Amino acid sequence: MDKKTQILFISSVCSVFILVFILNKLYPLFADDWFYSFIYNDKDVRVSSLSDIFESQYNHYFVWGGRSIVHAIDQLLLMMDFSIICFLNSLAFIVFIYVLYKIANRDNKVNPFVFVLFSLLIWFSQPAFFETAIWKTGSVNYLWGGAIVFSFMYPYYIYYRSVKSSDNFFKVVLFFFCGVIAGWMNENMTIALIFFIVLILFKSHSRKIAIPKWAIAGLVGVLIGSAFLLLAPGNYVRLEEVKTTHGWHDITFFKALWIGVKNIFRYLFHYIMPLLGIYVLLLCVYNRYPRNTESIKINVQSSILFITTGFVALGAMVVSLIFPERSLFGIIVLFLIPIGIIYANIDFAQAYYRYLNTGVMIIFLLLFLNGYYKATRDLYVVNVVFAERELYIEEQKNKGIDSVVFTKAIPVINEKKYFIKDLKNDPNELTNKEYARFHGLKSVNLIVNKKENN
Repeated sequence: MDKKTQILFISSVCSVFILVFILNKLYPLFADDWFYSFIYNDKDVRVSSLSDIFESQYNHYFVWGGRSIVHAIDQLLLMMDFSIICFLNSLAFIVFIYVLYKIANRDNKVNPFVFVLFSLLIWFSQPAFFETAIWKTGSVNYLWGGAIVFSFMYPYYIYYRSVKSSDNFFKVVLFFFCGVIAGWMNENMTIALIFFIVLILFKSHSRKIAIPKWAIAGLVGVLIGSAFLLLAPGNYVRLEEVKTTHGWHDITFFKALWIGVKNIFRYLFHYIMPLLGIYVLLLCVYNRYPRNTESIKINVQSSILFITTGFVALGAMVVSLIFPERSLFGIIVLFLIPIGIIYANIDFAQAYYRYLNTGVMIIFLLLFLNGYYKATRDLYVVNVVFAERELYIEEQKNKGIDSVVFTKAIPVINEKKYFIKDLKNDPNELTNKEYARFHGLKSVNLIVNKKENN
């Protein structure tokens, strides 16, 4: 790579890191961050060691769910200083974008535009960006989990494109254990990962291409990890609780299926179809101006591989009664990758398309900067209130007071967008109780002083 391109790429990576780090610093620990700072199912004991994490996840596995790996990572992070947590979470974002970049830009020279493109696409396309990439517990579940899953996909993707691969005992063992971890991430992405690997191996078998042992070992590992994830007793305990909460205790199979189908089609038309529209548009340009005519077939096939996997991941959610927007994170990424693959292989040597590409990128950057400014402005005022409360708590604790009343609420913000909501005027409300426990208090309450809040 030439020096100018190298500098531009490094500058792009550093810029994205700094921007994400600022958001992380402004976004306070919240909700499940407080909850998972303690041993699961133990009211008073903070997590302070690896043995505590093991005990916590053992309890979690049988009481709430099977996402043991990501929640163990989360609890490990929450033991650290807040600045270190923010640094590592920002680094995870860079790793995640870089993995997507490597997939899309395979067999090409370094391209800073592709890295920036994925950074922007994640910002604009994810309906729960802050919940899945900035909020610490949510980020570990989706961003970190996604980085692990897509990193595991990458060598299979390389094998799919090149049909060549070395094989040795160490690689077999490594892929087996990494497969267990990758398969133990989260439910819909585990199904997608299994499909992705099986489809690649099936295509190799149908073309009479030797399948390497590491690829088989990796698949076996994924299947074992997915079994640990999906068969966790806590999943069924949580399911019964969800049914009770929503009045679905006697729900029939067909009604549950209908709820899942409605959720899928709602998200399909709202989030997936626009991405497919962008993909088709870029495909038309690529068909006319490919960077390398010899790689057209494999690039189109690669993009279709991820699109198909995306539909499988979306379809897997049909069995879920609850389908929050955060669960779309990995699904949407599976549809972003084809956009990246085609974009990375378009020849922008033609002046018209080169200027158009630059112009569109500038427009998206300006839109991003406008949205980023508003986000930092909103999160800053939230951060100030949280910081003031921390100081006030210390003052009250020094006076021997363990039941604290706040009189200043956080400013009105878009709770759905940022996944932040304030405490309630009820010390027995769950958020209040977890906040109090996190700060070593007996109780907290929010009684808004309107004059002070204004």
